[in-house]
Amino acid sequence: MLLLLPGCADSDRPSTAIDMVTAALTSLGAGPDARQVGAELLDSRRYWTQSCQWATVDGVLVCLGAPAYRSLGSELSASDLRLVTEAFTALKPGRP
Repeated sequence: MLLLLPGCADSDRPSTAIDMVTAALTSLGAGPDARQVGAELLDSRRYWTQSCQWATVDGVLVCLGAPAYRSLGSELSASDLRLVTEAFTALKPGRP
């Protein structure tokens, strides 16, 4: 799953995303550079060459451009998009 991050990650993620990826990498044996690797997987412009705009459509946060897997007309169904939106919302600080 960690190797899929560049293809699945997007800019609408919890503020703790790098920490979560760092913990996952560390649990798999990554060394002291795990945080740098996690940040690279999530933030590298090599993977995200375009910025995208986000909008809420029918209660689901989607990308209005092509760079994110979470866009209208993608392979994700409306219920899958809703599930991802709810999961990310639950991970954001200040949420119960």
